[in-house]
Amino acid sequence: MDPLALLFPVLALFAICLAGVVFVGTRRRVRRGWRELALTTDGFVIRLREARIRPARSEEEPDLAWEGYRKFRVVKKVIEDSKDETASFYFSPIDGRRLPPFVPGAYLNIRVEIPDQGPESRSYSISGAFRKDYYRLSIKRVPEVVDRKTGKVYPAGVVSNFVHDHIHEGSVIDIMAPQCCPDFGLSLEDEAPAVLFGGGVGITPMLCMWEEIVARQPSRPVWLFYGVRGGAELMDNAGDQSALIRIDSQVSEYQRLFYCLSRVKESVDENEQVVLIGGEDGSDRLLCEASRRLRATGVDPPIVYEPGRISVKGWIWDAMTPQFKAEAHFYMCGPGPFMKGLREDLTAKGVPARRIHYEEFGADSHDAMSEVAETNCDVVFTKGGSSKNMAWEGWRRDLQRLGKANGVQIRGTCGVGACGDCQTPILAGRVNHTRSPLPFQPTAGCCLPCVAVPHPDCTRLELQA
Repeated sequence: MDPLALLFPVLALFAICLAGVVFVGTRRRVRRGWRELALTTDGFVIRLREARIRPARSEEEPDLAWEGYRKFRVVKKVIEDSKDETASFYFSPIDGRRLPPFVPGAYLNIRVEIPDQGPESRSYSISGAFRKDYYRLSIKRVPEVVDRKTGKVYPAGVVSNFVHDHIHEGSVIDIMAPQCCPDFGLSLEDEAPAVLFGGGVGITPMLCMWEEIVARQPSRPVWLFYGVRGGAELMDNAGDQSALIRIDSQVSEYQRLFYCLSRVKESVDENEQVVLIGGEDGSDRLLCEASRRLRATGVDPPIVYEPGRISVKGWIWDAMTPQFKAEAHFYMCGPGPFMKGLREDLTAKGVPARRIHYEEFGADSHDAMSEVAETNCDVVFTKGGSSKNMAWEGWRRDLQRLGKANGVQIRGTCGVGACGDCQTPILAGRVNHTRSPLPFQPTAGCCLPCVAVPHPDCTRLELQA
């Protein structure tokens, strides 16, 4: 038999065997590859699930607001102005748990222990955007003031002076969870322009609103008007740590900042030219003059210094675009007369009440916003088995001050219905609250004496206090 005839079948058989070996090996490698890919994919899916769910939960879900008071430590204290009147306190929770977010415009109720007086509480607006590990409060020292016309002495602020003098880095105080007046909180779901008015220390909630808008709605138009007597009161004296230095650096095409210096006035000189006079020092006038010269050249600077008080009657309203006049929401905080004037002026310009928001930060502010309630009513304060009777005096403004004038002490020091410490049961009769809506809602059958007066139809009111 020819050997060449056998060669071809042998080669064919070898090729078939080789192909089979290659096929089996390739199949094994492919199966192993698919198995490894599946394991890798499963691991990736597991890791992706963990990254998308578990860490997100721990990082994004804040702790719930707490009940009552919680211990906080001061981790930083910054003197903001050159007069040493305003200080910013950075409070971090001792337990280390995350803090709950809050509506811009919210406030904190703090409690301090004052020697020989016991615990005292006050409410202060949060002055910075939300941070998960601290809250910032900027507190102004309230000095004793004597009215030159009447000789009446307004005592120094007990808590404000105490925290300035005795609360430093490392100090521990009690703080309640953030609260916000229902109609004052800034909505971050809205894109309408925001106009913020801060009179003196009333700038604090406006700083918070500004920072939140810049961080979360950078293209939302916002104008901030900050009214002080002079530049020495501005919160810009601590360099990079100053609240206003941060604000200045955030100004853009959508945000504008106006400083209104009330002690700088306009006057007419002998040449009948308008000139600036007054001011706490020469630099106040120079700042205002520089802004005016710049604007006279057609430049519209994002940061402006203007003489006089904040008022919507004149240049402020004229400077607003039609969009601002038709859509803007106006937020204000400061002394009562300051806010009352702004509210009246905005209403006269046709701005509806739903776009005007304000916050009272003291009893004096509340007095300026409310009317005196004159009614014939006998008021009885009952405690234990004894009671004390007195006639209602409208000029006292509220039941808490009426009681205090007659030797009845009622807890609560905010004076505007914010802290809830003065909540008192009503045993007989009816009351009206002079603030609506109330920041703190009393339980049924109770009232807040600091913002309560006898109902006009009530002839006898009895409170358990």
